[in-house]
Amino acid sequence: MRRNLEEKIMHWMMEGGDTMLFLDGSLGSGKTHLVLQTLQNQSQTYQYINILLNPKAGELFEQGYKETLAGIISLFLGNKQAELNENKIGFVMQDKYLVLDEFGNCPEYFRKICELRPLFLEQRIHIIFITSFRNKEFQNLFVQAKKHQILQCYTLYPMGFDEFLGALNYDWYADAIRDHFETGKALPDMIHNDLLQHLDQYLMLGGMPAAIAQYCELKDVLSATQIHEYIRTLTREQGQKFLPKEQHLKFKKILENADLQLQKNNTKFQYTTLKKGATKQEYLETIDFCTNHHLFYKLRQITTEGEVWNDSFKLYPQDVGMFLSKATRQEIMSNQNLSKGIVESYVASNLLQNDAQVYFWESTGKAKVDFLIKERESLTPVIVQYDNSTHQKNISVMKSSFENTSVMNSKLNFNVSVKFSMDNFSYKKNMKNIPLYALFSMKKHNI
Repeated sequence: MRRNLEEKIMHWMMEGGDTMLFLDGSLGSGKTHLVLQTLQNQSQTYQYINILLNPKAGELFEQGYKETLAGIISLFLGNKQAELNENKIGFVMQDKYLVLDEFGNCPEYFRKICELRPLFLEQRIHIIFITSFRNKEFQNLFVQAKKHQILQCYTLYPMGFDEFLGALNYDWYADAIRDHFETGKALPDMIHNDLLQHLDQYLMLGGMPAAIAQYCELKDVLSATQIHEYIRTLTREQGQKFLPKEQHLKFKKILENADLQLQKNNTKFQYTTLKKGATKQEYLETIDFCTNHHLFYKLRQITTEGEVWNDSFKLYPQDVGMFLSKATRQEIMSNQNLSKGIVESYVASNLLQNDAQVYFWESTGKAKVDFLIKERESLTPVIVQYDNSTHQKNISVMKSSFENTSVMNSKLNFNVSVKFSMDNFSYKKNMKNIPLYALFSMKKHNI
């Protein structure tokens, strides 16, 4: 299954210069498979080390600098030992790649690799780091390495709807959506209705590659449930290794219960969703750990005074299919709030994965605007239509509230509002409708 990020990895391989590739993302998103498949497709020489699966490999990085470099060179030479002298070190004949997987709990190894980077480059050995989690010390080193511009960083998210269509061999559907997104013209009804059916399948499956691969083979949406449960269990077990013991139970509670808020009429996160009497002071650090490692997306509120309210936010799960697989079919059909939460979660993940600055707004009454997208010096209101209501009145209330107010030093763009819905592409009364299946077409600044 082809991933969109493959092109960026190939570009780094050709134009990356002296940077190291750093790929992160949640467990199950397909990071390792993507990197190794790309290297194999390009017929590249590589060595792969996973420190979780092979802890003994860490001994290679616990030696002196020369010994570590010699040991890594020997991996490519196929020898057990390699002396560092002018005769042996001059084996530079082609580019080689050292793939270091799940090193996030080994900051001392990361530091050594960064310091050895110039010597690796002399041997045309390029470094690729893959991580799902990082401890605090590793994170601090990672931030410093980014400042020194020695890392090319990418995040691999679960597969998007366009990648799902590609897995089904419907790439031309994705191309048609992109074309109509640019023109704003409606798709033929037959294609539009077919895409809505595929979107329904995708929302049930989510974007985890293993779930989609199994669906392509079995054509059974419910078969993804066991895969989702396995990923949840593995995430909990591995994530706890990067947290102090006192946060283990909190981490488990967040993974199990945080998305339950999306099944309620008020989707703003409440700490009491996790447990009775839970507080910000008790859980905020662990929630930040989850959002920093792409397990949840945090969406903050814009107040009626035009300021960002950090204490009022929504938490959306990284993968809508994993969220949905925790519910029964009866709950999905009967709980309108759950349906709303599913659609909101899908929209939020698409917007935030595109690096957009996204917020939400509520009045002191009942008026709500689902999303506010900050683009350069303007804010565009976005509503999500998951039923037959239009919510147009909510934008009017917000416009009235901000009539003489600057929001985050930006003016609201009321010339055009955006609606995401099951309807076809259209533009009516300054409202641009974008079908939910077309969200992957959105890039920064092109709404």
